[in-house]
This record gives sequence, structure tokens and C-alpha cells, in this order.
Amino acid sequence: EAQELARRQGIRGRYVPAENLHLTLAFLGECGSAAPVREALRSVDFAPFQLVLSGTGSFGRIFWLGVRENPCLTALSENVRAALSQHGIFFDPKPFKAHITLIRDASGTNGKALSIPPREMTVRKFSLEKSEMGRGGVKYTELFAFRADMGKRSDLQAGSLFLSAQTR
Repeated sequence: EAQELARRQGIRGRYVPAENLHLTLAFLGECGSAAPVREALRSVDFAPFQLVLSGTGSFGRIFWLGVRENPCLTALSENVRAALSQHGIFFDPKPFKAHITLIRDASGTNGKALSIPPREMTVRKFSLEKSEMGRGGVKYTELFAFRADMGKRSDLQAGSLFLSAQTR
């Protein structure tokens, strides 16, 4: 819906395919085996929570959909980052800024803020995603996922996910 509204308002660029829309909790960059990351993230516990998607903005030529401030999301990001740190796993230390990238190399924004009706969603899991550049752009592959309220974690089958810790 947000991307369609952007198109109608004349914003051009590389629109992120729907299956690639995600919110990054921590960016790991290049990493070897996923096993240490999996072990670190087993300790992250969280309950399902509601997110409200609202507002738009940009970082340079990246046009994004905002996420209302949410203490549960902030805690999840902090807990993911703390678990990675405790296991000596490097991640990009930039402060967490909750957003979903909609358009890369965006032009025609002219400082536009789209009026998008707020949307609620329930967060029930997060995952580690491997991202690979290819001819058609970035391809994401789920390596493993953790569901809310599982106590000791067990891996889930691949599926569409929203919250992601990514690898390149």
C-alpha cells in the first residue's frame, strides 16, 4: 500500500519487492558460519507484541516507512545486540532506527512525506537472513528463525518474516 501511494505521487527508484520488505534489528555484514549467531540468539526471549507502521522519511536516496516507537521492539533489538556482543559476534554499531526500506535510489521525493494510514501488525518471530546480490537485486534466504514465547528456542521452517538480523 505504501509503495503504491509513493508510485502515484511520482516517486521513482528501485522499489523493494514485497518479499524483501523487512526491519533490521542488527546488521552483521560478512560472517562465516551462522552456527555461533544461532547459538547467541537462542538466549533472546520475547513475547508477541504489536507494531504500528506509520509515517515515511528518507536517508539520502533511501525512502522508508516508519515504525512508531515501541518499547517491546526496542527491547528486542537491544537483547539481540547484547546476545551477539556477549558471544563476540560483530554487528554494525549504528543506533537502531526502526524503519522498512521501500525504495532505493529514490528520486522525486522532494522532501515528500506520504500520508499513509497507520497499520498494526503483530510480531511473533525474528530471523537470521542471508542476503546475496544477484542480477535481479538482493535475494534473502532465511537461515533460522525464533518464535516469541518459546523459552528454549527451536528452529522454525522458512516463511515470510518481518524482523531480521541479516548477513551478507
